[in-house]
Amino acid sequence: MKLLALTNRFYFASIIVIVIIAGFVSYLIFKTSINRQFNEKLLAEREQLIFELHSQDNIQDAYYLNVGGKVTLEPINNSVYVPLSWSDTLLYDAYQKKKLTFRQIKFSDIFDNRNYLITISKSLLSTDEMIKGIGEVMLLLMFSLIISLILLSNRINKTIWQPFYDSLSFLKTYDLTKPNSPKFDSTRIDEFRKLNEVINAMIEKSINDYESLKEFSENASHEIQTPLSIIKTKAELLMQDETLREEQINGINTIYAAANRLSRLNHDLAFLTKIDNNQFNELKTINLNEFLNNKLEEFEDLIDHKNIAITKSFIAEPRLRINDSLIHVLITNLLNNAIKHNVENGTINLKIKKNELVIENTGNPLQKGDSGNDLFKRFRKSTTSKESSGLGLALVKKICDLYDYKIVYSVNKRKHKIVIVF
Repeated sequence: MKLLALTNRFYFASIIVIVIIAGFVSYLIFKTSINRQFNEKLLAEREQLIFELHSQDNIQDAYYLNVGGKVTLEPINNSVYVPLSWSDTLLYDAYQKKKLTFRQIKFSDIFDNRNYLITISKSLLSTDEMIKGIGEVMLLLMFSLIISLILLSNRINKTIWQPFYDSLSFLKTYDLTKPNSPKFDSTRIDEFRKLNEVINAMIEKSINDYESLKEFSENASHEIQTPLSIIKTKAELLMQDETLREEQINGINTIYAAANRLSRLNHDLAFLTKIDNNQFNELKTINLNEFLNNKLEEFEDLIDHKNIAITKSFIAEPRLRINDSLIHVLITNLLNNAIKHNVENGTINLKIKKNELVIENTGNPLQKGDSGNDLFKRFRKSTTSKESSGLGLALVKKICDLYDYKIVYSVNKRKHKIVIVF
């Protein structure tokens, strides 16, 4: 959820609660004010009624002409005293033909030596309609106010937060391999201006670190390769010396094999670094079927050496937009893995579909504790072979991630299968 949406949610929820409370309080104030006015009117009419009753010789002759509302007189015991009180009640109105709310006053008084309970009632119909009308107007005003605040808030927020979204948009599209100085629009908001300053400083540091790391990786790879080449050359020369004893030759072979492995490891690590640094930007359209067939010819000697049977099922002929060097590493490592970890007289099944490459080969079961996902991690090997650098499938996984290809490994007893979905 966006920050502005969350802020607006709490903001307008608070407004609604305040509006409800304010409406309820306003109703109580209106009701109290109206009751007070009616109480004053009823008191005045009480005084008028008492005057009229006392001014007549016979209570039956009183007409209560100056008293509005309904008046009832009920004889009660002379010893009973009813204190003055006000209350709301429902009474039937003959004109409206329904029960309405009345405000009434009750008291007792003695006329013609008789004690009476006197009730004066006045209809609240007009005041109820007035309160209802005021309430409807207030609701309409509050609703209009909330809608106006929502529209105004969205408009203001978009304007105020535009520099932030501009900075965010720049960061989303920023490519460290193609550094360029950010150009942020000037803003009067201190927080956004400070944010842009921090982003500028961060980008400058990232560019410097990236260039330093890139230069170090290239130099280290080059400098390591030179002594390794010397070691391998000297080892080859020593192995040709016929005066050496067998144990000496075995020692030199061990040195030569270690130098070879270190050379491959150095090359693979440098290649991984280049992929991480996005140095393979040039794309080329590759016919996967032709490319795979060409690579199989390169591995023909190894395949014949292990007497591996190759079966191909090319249902489709997909064309991939990919860097030429990366597709070479991808297919080479997959085929090399399928051949190297295969068994004598084994099989390799190759399938190509519209958007899928499947390589299935026979081989020994995984070592205990290994899982399919571990094989794609750096320096994880399914065998103890000293020739393997442990980076072959890690390179495959890195290339697949770069192009958003999905790679899945599965094993069924001695059948190993790698599926790449592109």
